[in-house]
Amino acid sequence: MKEENNKNESGSKRVVLTAVVFFLIGFGAAWMFAKPAEAPTSEVKDEVVETKIPSMGSNAIEVDDQKIGMTVSLKSVKFESAGWVAIHDDNGGTPGNILGAAWFPSGENSGAVELLRSTESGKTYFAMLHNDDGDKKFDHKIDVPLTDASSTIIMVKFMASDTPAVQ
Repeated sequence: MKEENNKNESGSKRVVLTAVVFFLIGFGAAWMFAKPAEAPTSEVKDEVVETKIPSMGSNAIEVDDQKIGMTVSLKSVKFESAGWVAIHDDNGGTPGNILGAAWFPSGENSGAVELLRSTESGKTYFAMLHNDDGDKKFDHKIDVPLTDASSTIIMVKFMASDTPAVQ
């Protein structure tokens, strides 16, 4: 009877061992030939149109490429009503953090915006027009970006470099 039990145990062990071997072979083959799931590739981004003089209406701005530094020179700023020019850093092709802002009266002006930190060579920045709520204190939550007739934010893109801009 002991011999019969040993044969049953031996047969059971073979079945279990065979099942484990086939499981490991199947798992290994699936792991080797399976491709990882790919993340969706479609991406939605705001498109920034590069111009040097956006909007020919009552609000406009013109900025040339700049030498690196703590100031951005504005060639021309035109406001229908007094407003702000805010300088934004680049966040993947769209305006990012505000580095500085300067108030300008209505009409056509030129001037500069003092920055909280220096621009860096080879980087892109945006000069954007913002309204003023009348207190002459810049608050990006209240003094929102100005838009043109087609609801496009009025801004220009410019680069900073080690060498002065050619004008």
